[in-house]
Amino acid sequence: MLVVIKQQENRSVWLALKNRVFFGLWITGLVTGCCVSAHDTAATWLTNALGASPFLLSLTATSASLPFFLFALPAGAISDLVNRQKLLIATYFWLAAAAVLLALSTWLHLVQPYFILTAAFLLGVGFAFGAPVWASIIPEVVPKSELPSAIILIGLQMNLGGIVGPAIGGFLLPIAGPGMLFSLKCFGLSVWGRDDRAVLP
Repeated sequence: MLVVIKQQENRSVWLALKNRVFFGLWITGLVTGCCVSAHDTAATWLTNALGASPFLLSLTATSASLPFFLFALPAGAISDLVNRQKLLIATYFWLAAAAVLLALSTWLHLVQPYFILTAAFLLGVGFAFGAPVWASIIPEVVPKSELPSAIILIGLQMNLGGIVGPAIGGFLLPIAGPGMLFSLKCFGLSVWGRDDRAVLP
């Protein structure tokens, strides 16, 4: 009877959250995902507020997702060939630079629709190269018995970020403005970079 109960507990969706390292990474990823989604909401709103055409407005999401289509395979190969910690640090600085430039240009009222699209593309490139490193971390921080739970929880994390982030963005936009939301993304990236580097050899 005890064996059956133990097996049922091991099949719990929440099992991997008992792993302190994975729990820290999961929370970090959730915060970062919310910040990224809030940023995307602000970027779309600001592009529209600047009087961009419907075509340019539709390119906002395309410019962020196109790098994953272009660089997914090269990024995976590079992550296997080079030092993952150095790659993650380089990715983090790339993302931070793009996010800071967008935030500063917004605060200084220098931002234009094409600059937003370029920043979204550069951020997408950074995430495209960081994703394989992130995926390689998970099997190293959770035992094999927790891996199915970890995979499900990562999917849940992404969905929660996609739901909560736009709600946060919509709430803060009229209060704080897009510049604050772009700065919030810089904060999310700093948390993500610090915690991910901490678990890499």
